[in-house]
Amino acid sequence: MKKIISTLALATLAFGSLFADVTFTTNYRTRMAAFSRVMNADDWTATAKADRFNSYLFAQRGYDSASDDFKIEVANDFGGAGVRIDPSLGDNQDTSDDRNTLAEYYGYVNLGAIKITAGLIDGISNGTYRLTDEVGASNLCGESTDAYAPGSMHGAAISFKADDITYFDGESRPVGMITYTGDFGDTVLTADLVAAAIDNNNGSATWDGSEMHAALGARVDLKIPAADIQFVFKQHTNTSAVSKRSVALHVAPAISENLSLALGGAAGFYNGDLSEFNADIRFMFKSGNMSITSLNTIGFVTDNGVSNGTSVGYDTHVGLVFVDSTGASASQDNRASQSSMWNLLAFRMEASEKLAVFCNIGDIIGFNAAHKEIGDYGMEFFLAPGF
Repeated sequence: MKKIISTLALATLAFGSLFADVTFTTNYRTRMAAFSRVMNADDWTATAKADRFNSYLFAQRGYDSASDDFKIEVANDFGGAGVRIDPSLGDNQDTSDDRNTLAEYYGYVNLGAIKITAGLIDGISNGTYRLTDEVGASNLCGESTDAYAPGSMHGAAISFKADDITYFDGESRPVGMITYTGDFGDTVLTADLVAAAIDNNNGSATWDGSEMHAALGARVDLKIPAADIQFVFKQHTNTSAVSKRSVALHVAPAISENLSLALGGAAGFYNGDLSEFNADIRFMFKSGNMSITSLNTIGFVTDNGVSNGTSVGYDTHVGLVFVDSTGASASQDNRASQSSMWNLLAFRMEASEKLAVFCNIGDIIGFNAAHKEIGDYGMEFFLAPGF
């Protein structure tokens, strides 16, 4: 079967190369927060609240201060292939830049209603539920709109990025995927089945490189006149010692041409018991050249999740990473928070076809383990304009 698919893919690309559409894409982003209030890595447990935070004006450090990528894709009716490179010339200021230069490569063939894809995949999700299909949502990527995709906010959570069926352990992995698309008039059904190669530590703290396992992902997306509905199931690990799986359900009801809404939630299970759960609500209002987007996520870690390795505290910090007294970044989590909330408001105005100006305002709130007090265990804030 493998040889048949490989031969078919090569023949498809060879036959169709003269008639293929070739796309070149490059993106460059300089990420800066006009104002950031973040926890002090030197003394994040300080008794006085004022000593737990540092504030910065126009800080351009952390978050891989600048990022770049270059992509080539060749495609036609029969199939296609693509390569994306993320250039990394060295560490950005106060960061440990360990991104892969070769971010992903893939090929696919179309067989009627079936599409077969294979390669090193950096992530596959449906932008409908992230409200990022068009750049009107904002264009700061990891610093804002994709800081928290639908799913858990917490480090090492099983349901982190629950809507991405190729995400299992935070890395680009070899993936094989079969996609079926059925068009039934007003109803469109899309079903994906994924196998991804991941390393497995059988529940131990380290992996000795001796085992590789296939994580499995399945997604069903149903588009009807009233709404888009998506269900995701992912089996991360299944051994005699450890079983990890996550499920997610999101709905995007059809409201109007100007208003987009997505809501839903996800849950992670460790050895059959609930380890974390979360909820998302997102909306975008667009009128003419202006758009306003609101992204909101709340996540909870259960005692079962904590005892089995899920970090309490949020995983990503917006605006600026932790900074210690020497000015170096320190990637500590806010470990005191067993539940957290993330809120982002993005404003965007198109100045022309090629240029847009925007501003993102957001915060992350850490609750204490009893879920009673706000701010004691972290309240970070950022303001980030851009174009």
